[in-house]
Amino acid sequence: MSDDNRKPREVRPDDSHHSFMGATWVISACTMFSRVLGLVRDVLWARYVGSGLISSAFVTAWTVPNAFRAIFGEGAANSAMVPTFTESLTKGDPEDTRRLYSVTFTVMLLVLGAVTILIELVLAALGHAADFEQKTQLLIRYMAVLMPYMLLICLAGFFMAVLNARRRFFAPAFMPALLNIVWIAGVLVFARGAKGPEGLEQAVLYIALSTLLAGLMQVLFQVPFARRAGMRLGWSLDVAHPGFRQILRLLAPVVIGSAAIEVNVLVNRTLAFYAVSYAGAPTCLFFADRIVQIPMAMIGLAISTAVLTPLSEHAAVHDMERFRRTLASALRLTLFLTVPAAAGLMALAPSIIDVFFQHGRFAADVQAAPRTAWVVFFYCLGLWAQTGVFVLLRGFYALKDTRTPPRVAVLNVLFNIALNLTFVWFLEERGLALGTAISAMAQFTALFLILRRRLGRLDGRNILATTLKTGVISLVMGAAAAAACHWWWPSAGGWERPLMLAGMLVLSAGIFAVGARLLRMPELKQVLHVRRPTTERPKAEGEEVARTL
Repeated sequence: MSDDNRKPREVRPDDSHHSFMGATWVISACTMFSRVLGLVRDVLWARYVGSGLISSAFVTAWTVPNAFRAIFGEGAANSAMVPTFTESLTKGDPEDTRRLYSVTFTVMLLVLGAVTILIELVLAALGHAADFEQKTQLLIRYMAVLMPYMLLICLAGFFMAVLNARRRFFAPAFMPALLNIVWIAGVLVFARGAKGPEGLEQAVLYIALSTLLAGLMQVLFQVPFARRAGMRLGWSLDVAHPGFRQILRLLAPVVIGSAAIEVNVLVNRTLAFYAVSYAGAPTCLFFADRIVQIPMAMIGLAISTAVLTPLSEHAAVHDMERFRRTLASALRLTLFLTVPAAAGLMALAPSIIDVFFQHGRFAADVQAAPRTAWVVFFYCLGLWAQTGVFVLLRGFYALKDTRTPPRVAVLNVLFNIALNLTFVWFLEERGLALGTAISAMAQFTALFLILRRRLGRLDGRNILATTLKTGVISLVMGAAAAAACHWWWPSAGGWERPLMLAGMLVLSAGIFAVGARLLRMPELKQVLHVRRPTTERPKAEGEEVARTL
């Protein structure tokens, strides 16, 4: 029997925390696997492609289809499709849900396909109509190859929304790993034996082509899971469907807000490509961003993705008390995990870069490693805010308020661009990272205050207490890691350094866990997914969640 014919599962009031914690572990495990593969990919990229002009042109070109992924793929799925699909499933009308799936998929395919063709025509015209310098020609060439990935990953985002709305988190969370697997294969096959600049340029072109195969795999991989979950698709242009019109209403302002954020990313990469004299600046930003994205995805993306469905369910039945409890719990857990992750990265960034990237063509550039480490440091100043924003946005989306976040995002992006245009002239690529960190703090503060005013309260005192306690423990942990790195790292060599780095990571985690235990922080039990025995469970509905807050 398909899930369409089943009665929607009733979620008990005291299930919310463990529901999203269980989903968080699934998403986090898959994300961890994908990020490990991404790290392997980046290590191989640094070794065989390096940090020069060819690498910088590729990562700058990759920003464009990746922006569409964030706007129309993950962004649309999380903000507009998941709440709407969840609501349709809650009503229990399988045929209406099928029609909603069909029209959404059909319109996405037609519209994004047309956008892809239009962009390709514009790039072709630019390539033939103007005599650009070498770096711009290279940028246009790679962008033309990479653009179809935009269509594929957005369609993959549709299936991700279908599965997430049904609380099937494995396939969507595993999907990004496919891109990394194909990318790794492309680097090993094409770039490993590349000779000279021309050979390397051609090898990177083939790697760009391989990403299109990865995009197709990301779509097809999710289809069997979606069909087993009860999804049925047909060709439909019923744009008058109420659910589809609701998606459009929810999506329109989100597209504006997400586009503003991605424009900011594109501006940063472009400034690094053209305004910084060092040719490897975009690659330094790319590698630093990849390092910072590991905790950001494992914590912020995992928790925010898992919490969206229960938040949407609470909002659908107007149970705002459970809504506040669930959101506050997710926020506290996010900050509890992100602050020490940022402190650890700031202390160990030079060692991490030395172990993973200081090889081959990347090592040949003596500026690449220290510049990348400084970018990681400045990015980490705002890591807690960036991950917290993910969770706050899910609160707005679950309330079907997709107008407030875009307004905040547009103002924040203007603020960010102003900061970056100021800092880039004397801090170069480090200034771009610093501007991003400061603007993330401003965005988090604005969203939190707006949401608190709307909900009446948001457990701000306990959230602040968790943040302060976590900050104190993280400061001690980071100082210990930095001291260990300062005293022992220079004397280590060869395979001793990876072992030493692993040891410092374990030591840092241990120091933080002991500190959290000594301060009796309940978030430590949440992370470990510790459940009270049944006989000790509070009788009042929701009391178990409340006591963890």
